[in-house]
Amino acid sequence: MDRKTLTVYSASAGSGKTYNLVKEFLLLLFLNHYAPHSDLGERNLRSELRGEPYFGFQGILGVTFTKKATLELKQRILRELIRLSEVKTGTAITGISKDVIIELSGLVGKTKQELSSELPPLSKHAVKQILEDYSHFNVRTIDSFFQEVLRSLRHEITGQSVSGSYQIELNVEEAVNLAIDNLKLEMDANTYGEISKVVLTLQNSSIGKEKQVDPFKEIADIAKHLINGDEWEQMRDLLKVNSVPEIQRQIDQVIQDTEKEFEKIVAIGQQLWGYDLSKWKTKINMLLSTEDIISGFVDGELTSEVVSSWELTKKQSNLADSVYPLTSQVSKLLDEDKMRTYISACLLSDYLPYLSVLTEMVRAVEEYEHQNHLLLIPRVNQLLDQIIDGDDTPFVYDRVGVRLHHFVIDEFQDTSRLQWSNFRPLIDEARSSGHENFVVGDAKQSIYAFRGTDSSNFINLVDKSKTGSDNTSEVINLPNNWRSDERIISFNNEFFADIYNYNGYYTEEYATDLTQLHETVYARENVEQQVPDQKKGTGSGYVEVSVLPDNKKDESISDVETYLHSCLKDLFARGYQPGDIAILSRGNKECAEVATWLTEWAAEEDEEAGKYDFVSKSALSLTSSVVIRLLRTLIRALSSPSPQNEKLLRLMIQSFARSRDLESGEQQVESLYNSLMDLSTTGLSVYEFLLRAIDLLGELPVEERLYVNSFIDLAYSYSRRSPDLSIRQFDDWLDQRIDNAKVDMGSGELNRINVLTIHDAKGLEFPVVILPFADWDIYSTNRRKRDLRLIRIAEDDPNLSSDLKPGIYLIDMNDRKRGLASSLAPIYEAARESSYMEETNILYVAFTRAVSELHVFTKPTSESGKVLKINNIILDRMNKLGDLRGDLIKEERQGIPVWRSNVTEKPQRKQEDGATTPSHNQTTLDSLVSIVDLEDLKVRDEYADEKTDFGILIHRLMASVYSKEDVKPLLDKLHQSGRIISEDYQTLLQNFAAAMEDPAYASWFPSRGEAVVRTEATLFDLKSNQEQRPDRVVIRTGDEGKRYGVIIDYKLGEDPSSIPDAYCRQVRRYVEQLRKSGVEEVTGYLWYLRSPNGIIKVC
Repeated sequence: MDRKTLTVYSASAGSGKTYNLVKEFLLLLFLNHYAPHSDLGERNLRSELRGEPYFGFQGILGVTFTKKATLELKQRILRELIRLSEVKTGTAITGISKDVIIELSGLVGKTKQELSSELPPLSKHAVKQILEDYSHFNVRTIDSFFQEVLRSLRHEITGQSVSGSYQIELNVEEAVNLAIDNLKLEMDANTYGEISKVVLTLQNSSIGKEKQVDPFKEIADIAKHLINGDEWEQMRDLLKVNSVPEIQRQIDQVIQDTEKEFEKIVAIGQQLWGYDLSKWKTKINMLLSTEDIISGFVDGELTSEVVSSWELTKKQSNLADSVYPLTSQVSKLLDEDKMRTYISACLLSDYLPYLSVLTEMVRAVEEYEHQNHLLLIPRVNQLLDQIIDGDDTPFVYDRVGVRLHHFVIDEFQDTSRLQWSNFRPLIDEARSSGHENFVVGDAKQSIYAFRGTDSSNFINLVDKSKTGSDNTSEVINLPNNWRSDERIISFNNEFFADIYNYNGYYTEEYATDLTQLHETVYARENVEQQVPDQKKGTGSGYVEVSVLPDNKKDESISDVETYLHSCLKDLFARGYQPGDIAILSRGNKECAEVATWLTEWAAEEDEEAGKYDFVSKSALSLTSSVVIRLLRTLIRALSSPSPQNEKLLRLMIQSFARSRDLESGEQQVESLYNSLMDLSTTGLSVYEFLLRAIDLLGELPVEERLYVNSFIDLAYSYSRRSPDLSIRQFDDWLDQRIDNAKVDMGSGELNRINVLTIHDAKGLEFPVVILPFADWDIYSTNRRKRDLRLIRIAEDDPNLSSDLKPGIYLIDMNDRKRGLASSLAPIYEAARESSYMEETNILYVAFTRAVSELHVFTKPTSESGKVLKINNIILDRMNKLGDLRGDLIKEERQGIPVWRSNVTEKPQRKQEDGATTPSHNQTTLDSLVSIVDLEDLKVRDEYADEKTDFGILIHRLMASVYSKEDVKPLLDKLHQSGRIISEDYQTLLQNFAAAMEDPAYASWFPSRGEAVVRTEATLFDLKSNQEQRPDRVVIRTGDEGKRYGVIIDYKLGEDPSSIPDAYCRQVRRYVEQLRKSGVEEVTGYLWYLRSPNGIIKVC
């Protein structure tokens, strides 16, 4: 049996991709032992000299896209190895390990019986080696891997707009908005006079419109898109050559020249208006202004060909000699190429002024990075791409430390162009040496285009592996759906097979190369899944698709709210628990609506109230809280004092008092008003100010605390990097976030209804899925919002008129109608195609989350006949499915058309699903409490050395400590779980408490917002060219602006009386590196945690 150097797993929903990832990882481990490659010989020899078997796990890189997926894959691999290691002689081996043995037998020339006896002891060695060298157990996120590569290139990075010593910053939004704040301050100081004029012009242009535009908010949104995408370097190019004024002049010339031609058409239109042509009124109206001409052309009603076909009636035939010469002139003036060029010029000109502001935005973001020694996480890929610069075998990857031989990439459809460009040289290098690599993905589940992902990476890889001449790669379709019941699988197979053949899509008119690529994704052979043997013939599962009225005229017909309530009652009556149910929506707005309904139903039904409890990541808006509205009004009154704002604050205090049944008389309102306003003079940071303001409000109701905690989190994220920014700057910052800020209701193994967006539900499964708003727009999920994108038009672009200058532009992708009528149509067509694919994928992800029941509420087809909403596709597919070979019936239920599974009665909940707290693959709340992952550490019990294990445990615990109050709960958890003995528990707790009595030591564990705290931060030692990782770094800024740092390194030895010199040298190196990073005064300590007097000052 030959192993290919690249295996691509095409893994549809529920097909067991994690199972296969674990299987391939274990196969690589055992193949490295039985049949190592020649270039692994040195490491193999070292293992043999130590008397240990070799597995080479350090040379395998497993890549995922989320930390949760990384943890899950690591645990699955270790647990399977441990399970295999515990198999007794003569006991049958099952599951993944059985498949590993079957495949391994054909590769290494051993029988299954031989491998069944040899693998258990080998697995024990493998677990031991992995845990002893856990940092090289390379299963990680793609971002963390690229960050490690980049950290090893500090010399190469210096001079590439980033300093050689930096931290990775995850919060792009915070960075962008702080850069905006700085840009505003510099504009106030007239540093950027021209930019100020541009912003003022943009603001004035929206006056009188329905909603005034905030240019800075739009600029911030564009900047976030650029940072997350591939276009950042294009913006940096604009910094070097400011060509905007020249481009503007050229575009203005095109527009002026064309409008002179339009003036001739308008003049002819006015002439025609003078004739008695009542039947031509609509036609002539298209000729009376530039706007009318363009509107007619865009709609396809005013072209040279159409005007040539205009005919007079018999009664008007006497006007032929006068009218036809005029229409002939119009026909000649309507040159299609010129019209398209004119529309393109208008599209390019609309947002050209933004480019000037964006170039300064790039400068401001990079200045933010430089001043704070940060690198925004999406910029890692951009910077690495610059350094690699197209090299097929780049030197950069040799810097990682352990040479990598095998790559296992999960969720490959979620890679961006840059990520794949940076990763491909690694895989090519491994393949050229004959090493096996694995890629797993499903283009149908690519739903993150807004993050810059590009599913064509996966589609092209599959196509190349299937059709190319390369015989060293293969594509494996995972055939079975292990998740869903029989009827769900059958329904989804038929619903999504050939869904791209929907005739409302105008494929022939807008067919692109991308269209043809996407059609293959939903070809029947790539959609259809098999029902596993144990589910075949069971008739399990239930599907129901209901068409609710769009504009309800008959009050006897249920609306979405009533219908959803009835659906939930029916599910409860059939035994389903709240935690079995997921209500999925396309956007957060719909989630918030569902959350409101559930809250109301709980209030109405006292005995059944608990059934409507729910969990949601993003269902509740902060602004729905009266306390948050009060705090928001207070901040506005302090940042922009005015009689109107002060009056609003008094009214909000009165509303707050009434909501809590407090006295709301003038005296009480004025007393609280004065107390709150007095806080402004105390010189507090924003974070501290809010804590004290909330304290003045007294005991808050339970239902308000979630909102308040979330609001405090917002304030903390604002204060942690810039604690000195003013309340006015916070007001501006909050203005951009408050409308979208949500209360996190938690998630986990709770028996509550799950209210989620479809994006949040990806990777999860639920016994029951309800999709109550299956009627969203396909091409614009938010038509009222502009979708500004950066494009580069090349000099040799065949679609670009020579009258327009090549360069970088901003265009509104939501201005699709004009875009498709312009010479920029290919760009708009590609965006249109991508939108269609993305929304189809979102529907696929929603339908395939269901295990036992799927309930879809949709709306009637839109009368326009064009594809605007997802319900057009749903109803088209339902009509084509017919009765699904007798498995579906259509009926009318209280005036509502319904397709449902053909069953005598709806199924009861399966008892084996669990009693009251189903998991459904969600993260537990406990795992979110602390960085210390007790579950991950538990697998080490049998294998890890006791001292090493204790040290790892306590170091991880201390790494998760921020304030001193964090220590006892974490120690309690370790003690209660049996991870540490009572004696160690008491010793650590007592020593820590004693140390905290000294204010100097207590300051190492401040309240949030008081200081910058880094645990296990990375410092780079230029002398040794190595990374240093002190256990704890605390940095404070004094009143004079000077920064003070403290470094603490923990030790677990008993006796600090004789400290090894190496320990002190290590701390001194830490101190030296922190000073070099810009912290003026630094002290370093060793802390022997087991000793009562264990804190030793080193320097």
